[in-house]
Amino acid sequence: MDLIERRGAAVADLIARVRAIEREHGVTRAMLERVKPLLIGLAQRRDLFPEDQFPPGSKTAGGMYRLNEEADLSYALYGSAERSGFRAPPHNHTTWATIAAVRGHEHNMLYRRTDDGGTPGQARLEPADEIAVVPGTAAALLPDDVHTIEIRAPGPALHLHLYGHSLEDLPRRVTFASTAGGAWRTFPPDPDIGQPHLSARALADLIEGGRAVVIDLRDEAAFRAGRIPGAIAAAGDPARALQSRGIAGTTPTVLAGETFRDGYAPGRALLHAGFCNVLVLDGGMPAWSAAGLALERG
Repeated sequence: MDLIERRGAAVADLIARVRAIEREHGVTRAMLERVKPLLIGLAQRRDLFPEDQFPPGSKTAGGMYRLNEEADLSYALYGSAERSGFRAPPHNHTTWATIAAVRGHEHNMLYRRTDDGGTPGQARLEPADEIAVVPGTAAALLPDDVHTIEIRAPGPALHLHLYGHSLEDLPRRVTFASTAGGAWRTFPPDPDIGQPHLSARALADLIEGGRAVVIDLRDEAAFRAGRIPGAIAAAGDPARALQSRGIAGTTPTVLAGETFRDGYAPGRALLHAGFCNVLVLDGGMPAWSAAGLALERG
């Protein structure tokens, strides 16, 4: 079984176990304590999360990679790849969350609200706890918990963030002006949440071994002018194109557009349709040609 398929199977197993725990315990501290060792166990399988498939973001924007999200937007699992110095201000989630380290040090400060909520748009915070999320440890937060994160270790970090609900559908999530509280505002989702990346060379190896399917997201003219060998034209509905061909949901599926970002929204839709091993071509179609790899034409 290829690394991508092994990762998909491990993620599916985690989600099934977490779903059973939540069904039994509800959303409680006890439930989160049972989830933490499961997420730590997945994070400790470092071979499943190579850095080239999870390239880090910047000091102000983490590289967020969607590994699971159910069709109802529940059980959203992300790989958060950050550089040293990355910080997120005090914020809540409005859904439960657990965080475990694949590599690096994500320092979490937890805060409690000390105001009564009587002043609209304002809050007071005080420190409550701190957790160093390093390999072998995890943090857990209930929906109203507030925390900050800071990447302290040198070199890029990767942490698994598991949420009860998609980060892209949390309209009441807020961030505070400072660690003392103050004014708060809506905390919008990262616009660049997407799928893990795959290099052109790695994709060529998978294609040669018959271990991946490629979806070309460009228009028909671009597809005919030059495409990755064996690619399927499916700019409109990749899920239907795969299903009509009887392609299994566990098959590594790589989305190729003009840029890697072109694959982010279709990749999310594929997860919702039950395709669990979805990646995007790093660099988009220009990267395939830049690697000196042949195109099919006509």
